[in-house]
Amino acid sequence: MTPERIAPEEARVTEALDLIRTAFAGMEGRVDPPSSMHRMTLASLTDDARTKELWGIGAPLIACVILTEKPGRLYIGKLAVAEAMQGKGLARALIGMAEDRARIGAGSVGIGDARGVDGEPCSVHPARICRNRAQCTCGL
Repeated sequence: MTPERIAPEEARVTEALDLIRTAFAGMEGRVDPPSSMHRMTLASLTDDARTKELWGIGAPLIACVILTEKPGRLYIGKLAVAEAMQGKGLARALIGMAEDRARIGAGSVGIGDARGVDGEPCSVHPARICRNRAQCTCGL
């Protein structure tokens, strides 16, 4: 399954919030300081989807991550995978996508804005980063 960026107006933002809360529930009382997940609301996650990058896998959502552009790096936060889907490579797919994002430069790809070698939107993978380098000519 391929990670896709989740837009702030999508219903999957609510799914991401539920998934994060469920995935991080087991950390209650085990981490100090407590997870920032407790401060996360639908409004704050919607804002994150707008100002940062919220990526997910599946419909319904089975894995997600928030990426935050920082000077010279891309911060990975709130990586969550549904318990029944753990061990199937979903976190690896999200981390791989984040590594690709960091390599091409955070901020150089926006939602629905993957760019080909000529700078035009990628006609092969218009809404995500191309990871099929061996067969795709989009240049990403």
